[in-house]
Amino acid sequence: MAAYKEKSGTWMSKMNSRGENGKIISKTRRGFAKKRDALDYEDEVRRSKVELINTSMKFSELFDEYMKNKKGSIVEITENEYRRMNKQYFTKLANKKVVRLTPKDLLIIRNDLLQLELSKSYKNKIIKLLKSISKFGYNFYDFKDNAKQLKLIPVNSDDIKDYTIWTPEDFNLFIGYVDNMICRAFFTFLYHTGARLGEAKALLVSDISK
Repeated sequence: MAAYKEKSGTWMSKMNSRGENGKIISKTRRGFAKKRDALDYEDEVRRSKVELINTSMKFSELFDEYMKNKKGSIVEITENEYRRMNKQYFTKLANKKVVRLTPKDLLIIRNDLLQLELSKSYKNKIIKLLKSISKFGYNFYDFKDNAKQLKLIPVNSDDIKDYTIWTPEDFNLFIGYVDNMICRAFFTFLYHTGARLGEAKALLVSDISK
């Protein structure tokens, strides 16, 4: 949805929605004195449409639909991380109906994250997930995108941590305590190739040249 200023000086509201047959339907209304009036009208139309269709959907259910849509496009480790984030940080939203959510509800989640001892980059990862779920609800269910104005946490050079790289001696000390042969092989492969966990788990025998 969008608001455009016309040559007459008034504002026009133009919205696209998906009809029952799956086709995109455009709806236009002109003559608004202010841009805010046009945007408020769009929100009202979308909210009334949602209330006719999805008044009972909770945030937890929207998250489940979001994850179904992500199936096949993200690796298992990312899927598990998203589910863990949802369980740990979005509990205040879980049982709330999506049509009743407000930008302030999502802002509270962001403000709660600020109080936690997590890296700023990880906090931003959680915020990006919340924004992505909200945008999914907007695109597929015509819910209001309450996270659109949610800001990421500024990160500066002082927030970037140096990572300790294991020397061969460090790795040999570690691997000496691993008794399981499969785990030994897996950790050894990770150390010597630099592969990520998801990349290593997706590797097939046919990917290795003889």
